[in-house]
Amino acid sequence: MTRNLAYFNDESIQRQLGCATAVRNDEQLNYTCFYRKASKAARMPSMLTNASLLGANSMCSAIYKPMPADYGRPWCVRQTKLDSALARVPAADKIHFSGTTLLMGRLSGPNPTHQLNIHFYYIYIWMKQTGIKMGELNLIIDCSESHDWLGPYGLGLAKAFGSLIFLQDLPKVSTFDKIRFSLPGGFPFDIHYYEIDKSLDCNFVELTWGVKHRCGIDSRQSADPRRIVVAQRRSTESRRMNNVSDLLIALMGRGFNATVVTFGDLSFADQLLAVSDAAVLIGVTGSDLVNLVFLPSNAAIVEVFPVVQGQQVFTPELWHLAQMTGKQHLKYVSPYNSTVLANKQGEVSDRPVHQVSATDVHVPSLLALIESAALMAENSIMTRVTLEANEVSMKCTMSNNEWYLRNFQEQL
Repeated sequence: MTRNLAYFNDESIQRQLGCATAVRNDEQLNYTCFYRKASKAARMPSMLTNASLLGANSMCSAIYKPMPADYGRPWCVRQTKLDSALARVPAADKIHFSGTTLLMGRLSGPNPTHQLNIHFYYIYIWMKQTGIKMGELNLIIDCSESHDWLGPYGLGLAKAFGSLIFLQDLPKVSTFDKIRFSLPGGFPFDIHYYEIDKSLDCNFVELTWGVKHRCGIDSRQSADPRRIVVAQRRSTESRRMNNVSDLLIALMGRGFNATVVTFGDLSFADQLLAVSDAAVLIGVTGSDLVNLVFLPSNAAIVEVFPVVQGQQVFTPELWHLAQMTGKQHLKYVSPYNSTVLANKQGEVSDRPVHQVSATDVHVPSLLALIESAALMAENSIMTRVTLEANEVSMKCTMSNNEWYLRNFQEQL
């Protein structure tokens, strides 16, 4: 096997092998169109200048550059085989990555919604286009913060795609069959506005099936019509639901099997298991609800939007995710002003979504909405889609045109 690309965590060994340095600098790929401008496609400009990145003609309203794009220590590229030279390196000091390896810079931080949308959605599409199956990818991430930067959610997602290792943890010498340096990414929807024509995306559906399968969860499992999961954040976090105990009592009084879950206290696999049979996921708007994509195909979500200082908190991210994965989405706006979150200096964020400390809900009206969501889940848009899954592959095929799918949603 030809091994003509090597990465060195030890420059002395590199000098001993006589391999010249080839610094990687795929800077353009390493940028991300973090927020895109309304009604414009999310793509990077061809020339990376200040004017093209954030100018009037740019597609992006904010640019994210996750790292300096030099991928740490030196790479070595040679046209001849390195096998004979590498034979002098002790086995404990080297590793070879078979198959395909993807090297990514620092990802978008521990926010689950951002990781799923900005990176792993595009990684899956690239894997699908290049014939790499879920579980077969070698993913190497270059970020000094290591596990803390990815968080448990990102670590779980990454391991579902294949093996995961951090660049600084590699042995002294690493060689590869095939390697790709970074992938462009960005939100697959407008993060500021509702895209009313957003429809089911089979790539996203297949991604969620593959992740669930890798975590030992049956992707074809149907929702239990009486199973309700209420997402509640930790007591130290913002955007909590104040009277969640009252809601829980009301749900159980109507015969629902309701459970309060703090996703931040669970491993990635346990988070998926918690929603694996739920008919409805409910919670205050935020990344805790990103697990809606891993709900059964006939499930629904009720998203609670707080009101703070007389202004409704607004974010369409979860609505878009629901549309792209075929889940019903219902919106509940609290009739009460939420308590305001301030830092130790008494300062309040200028973004309403970061101003909410805790919010109350009107239990009778929210209960009625949850009951409606449970009924809607029985008439899921996913019944209009051909679903095929077996032990090794997943396939999603829209059996009707997009107009019919949208019309079906509007009728509901």
